[in-house]
Amino acid sequence: MGGISAWASGPRASVQNPSSLKVRLFSTESLEQIQVEVDRGRFAVLSQRSGRRRPDTVAVWASGAPGHTIVKESKKIRLRSRTSAVSLGRFEALHWVPLDPGSRLRLQTKGQPRLHAGVVRFAAGAEGLLVVVEVGLEDYVAGVVQGEAGHVGTQEFLKAQAVLARTFALRNLGKHSELGYDLKDDVSSQVYLGYPTGRFADSILAAVSATRDTVLLDEQCRPALVVFHANSGGQTVASEWVWGRPVPYLKSRPDPLSEQGPSARWVKRIPRDKMHRWLAEQFKTEPTNDGMIEAFARFEQPERKERFAWNGRGIPLPALRHAFGLRSTWFDVEVEGSDYVLKGRGFGHGVGLAQDAAIIMSEKGYNYRAILYFYYGVLELDAWRPTALLP
Repeated sequence: MGGISAWASGPRASVQNPSSLKVRLFSTESLEQIQVEVDRGRFAVLSQRSGRRRPDTVAVWASGAPGHTIVKESKKIRLRSRTSAVSLGRFEALHWVPLDPGSRLRLQTKGQPRLHAGVVRFAAGAEGLLVVVEVGLEDYVAGVVQGEAGHVGTQEFLKAQAVLARTFALRNLGKHSELGYDLKDDVSSQVYLGYPTGRFADSILAAVSATRDTVLLDEQCRPALVVFHANSGGQTVASEWVWGRPVPYLKSRPDPLSEQGPSARWVKRIPRDKMHRWLAEQFKTEPTNDGMIEAFARFEQPERKERFAWNGRGIPLPALRHAFGLRSTWFDVEVEGSDYVLKGRGFGHGVGLAQDAAIIMSEKGYNYRAILYFYYGVLELDAWRPTALLP
């Protein structure tokens, strides 16, 4: 590919046609109960009982109706009115099914309420309530852009995020199919917060609509492995440094605009004895080993490094980052009394698109195609069409 113009056409992605995705909600919480209310439109509440092919209709509720509470009780769930606390029965599972276009549910646990379009299923899981929404692909993309980038309104950046969210979803369909859903709503998949709300909701919906069906394809015409992070510090990281597997389009590259981003710099103090103990475990030596201590005290990275090396061996810097909760793996070491002071650059794993820099590019007038080309280079930017799949 010689440039952005080469992205205009190409073979179609050989992926399935997902009319909807199943996403596990509140996946980082152990829920014992949840509040449910119809925010807009109407929903039929259906109960599926063991041994019955057809579901029972429990009720039909519209916006303005009193909300309800669903409580986990052993292997079943109980439905209660929020106003009277009257029980409406115990069920194995309940499905809220939208009856009108644009219908949305309001769900709330401990945090801010979320709005969700699509069919929402509630059941008792092994560690609490299991809540799964079956949502259209484009609605899912909008919810991910809200979760991953909803704090800004720069349109071309939001378009780039929409393409990444859509590409990730198509590549990871069925990732958790053995558990009854495709993806989770947390960082292990993508942060998905439901229907966009807030200051930039309209901008998010416009960005998703403007890039509808658009994905990044790899050399085999599959949805690409697209990853991103907050800030590279000025240089992105090769995929093999973090995950041990080289990906042709996820190489280390200069990223100067990240140096201007709000997450560009950080400082962290770590007790020297704590660091010595950890290093000694990795190198199979004593925490008092002078050579190891001196090597770490003098460790610098004029450019990003893959490892901290000493005595012919190396520790992958991502392991050190996770052990001490560092913002990134790019740091220099200084000694101050009984502490090491790590002065670092960047925020996140460093692979792929850096959000801070992509926002700045958008503000400078780069369109979303140019932003994606800068970070992913040779990938095809193409329209995914279910009617034009490869065999």
